[in-house]
Amino acid sequence: MQSLLNKQKLMISQHKELAEIIFDFETRNKYDIYDLNKKPLGHILERGKGLWHFVKRLLLRSHRPLSIDVLDENRQRALHLHRRFFFIWSDLYVDTPDGRRIGRIHRRFSIIHKKYDLRDAGGNLIATIESPFWRLWAFPLKRHGQQIGVITKKWQGLAKEFLADADSFLVDFGGHPWGREEKLIIFSAAISIDFDHFEDNSMRSSLPFP
Repeated sequence: MQSLLNKQKLMISQHKELAEIIFDFETRNKYDIYDLNKKPLGHILERGKGLWHFVKRLLLRSHRPLSIDVLDENRQRALHLHRRFFFIWSDLYVDTPDGRRIGRIHRRFSIIHKKYDLRDAGGNLIATIESPFWRLWAFPLKRHGQQIGVITKKWQGLAKEFLADADSFLVDFGGHPWGREEKLIIFSAAISIDFDHFEDNSMRSSLPFP
């Protein structure tokens, strides 16, 4: 994923199929990765199919277990992200295709803030995210209390949001000299944020989890 790692800013855009837009029928999540010039850099695909996957998605929602592949621009597997079912806090693990652990995104429990710890394979803290619930769109990356990057949900206009319900995120590494694997962990945090806070908002009031 060298083309991705060379960028200081990149976009992650959810890919919605026509049936989903018309009928509001959610299938496996799919995303495309771009630079700011809309040059394709890769793809993100949620694993899982069949009736059991649909039932888990419907009932467990953002608390369901996840298995996600990140593909490079040549559609070769570059990362595998996975987590178990959870109630309150979760860990999304970031692995290479051969199973080597790169790091994890730990979602911490908080009533007022949306909190994450980003850790490398050795458990070392590389950055934190702490965003108040009333700041819906911004997730600042901090180290030692200083903001050095940000993940932002991009507002696409009321009509597009209402019709397509497609999420797009800007990952801004902020010019900080991140290491290669640190950037991959931050990139993966944007995926975790979307699954945790923005997926299937239209069904949120009728299902058992917040």
